[in-house]
Amino acid sequence: MTHAEKQMLSQTAQKMAAKEKTEFVYSLDNWGISARWFVGLVGEYAVSKVLLNWGLIEELPSFNLQEGFSSIYDTADLLKCGFNLGCKTSTVGRVIKVKETCKYSEVVCVYDKYQDVCYVCGIATPEVLEKYSDLDLIEDEVIRRKAGTVAGKVGFDRFDKLIPFTKENVERFRVDLKLNHIYYLQNQDRFNLVGNCTYIEKKEDKVVFRHSQKGVITETVVDYPFTHEGLKLLTKTLKPNHIYLGFQIFPVLEKLQSEWAGLPLQIELLDLWELLKKIGGKFDLICNQTTPGEALGLLSMLYKPVLPYPMDEVNTNFYTLLWILTR
Repeated sequence: MTHAEKQMLSQTAQKMAAKEKTEFVYSLDNWGISARWFVGLVGEYAVSKVLLNWGLIEELPSFNLQEGFSSIYDTADLLKCGFNLGCKTSTVGRVIKVKETCKYSEVVCVYDKYQDVCYVCGIATPEVLEKYSDLDLIEDEVIRRKAGTVAGKVGFDRFDKLIPFTKENVERFRVDLKLNHIYYLQNQDRFNLVGNCTYIEKKEDKVVFRHSQKGVITETVVDYPFTHEGLKLLTKTLKPNHIYLGFQIFPVLEKLQSEWAGLPLQIELLDLWELLKKIGGKFDLICNQTTPGEALGLLSMLYKPVLPYPMDEVNTNFYTLLWILTR
């Protein structure tokens, strides 16, 4: 790892640590939020470089990690590269820490901080992690006291049970749903948006897809977390060359991406949260709300006096997003 790469990852880790110190679940950590983030980023970066060298990805993913509502992030780290794989990294001499319940396979890495070398050791499946992980391997009493909670961790050290990290094995974890992020709209795109787009909104245990076609709005509602029936319905509903809108919806679509069972599909995703975060200024207040629902409610209050659309309760958030995006 070069000095420039190490500096970039260190700066990103410090930014994420500063944010996490404000969240209760992270404030329970005994030490080193920044150090923990740095080691994790080193592993992800090393794996991404290998994927790039193998020709499995065209470019390295952005490591300006997303800040947002942490409570709705629970997806595999390498989904941004197109693979349903997490990445767990420890330093030499320390045990790998994984969640008590693992939903996806993890690439296991070990970082030698004295040599600045990261070893990509192999892939641990959920079955292996569940069978061979042990709370007794965790030495930190603060972490041990979290056992049985959403933040609970266990230790893993059975490197002899890992699947070899080879190009062929990694390709088995490729996902068929690709998310193409849109960060800028051309004037023609803004004009077409009102008459042809889909708005996605998560509401408690449901995800609502509102399809706007020439002013007519129809709905597709599926359970969340996604079920087999919901996935089957979405494989018939989602379509290419179509813009999908929302506010902080990327984590929801990442979950969909990890479970997608339909034909290969690429969808165009425009997340207003990402756009407002880049603009900053007065929009920081919106982006810093605790939940997407609170942020959308505040947006609607701010723009309601000038909205030209009929304000029914169901579509208030949808119309607010359209108003902002078409200005």
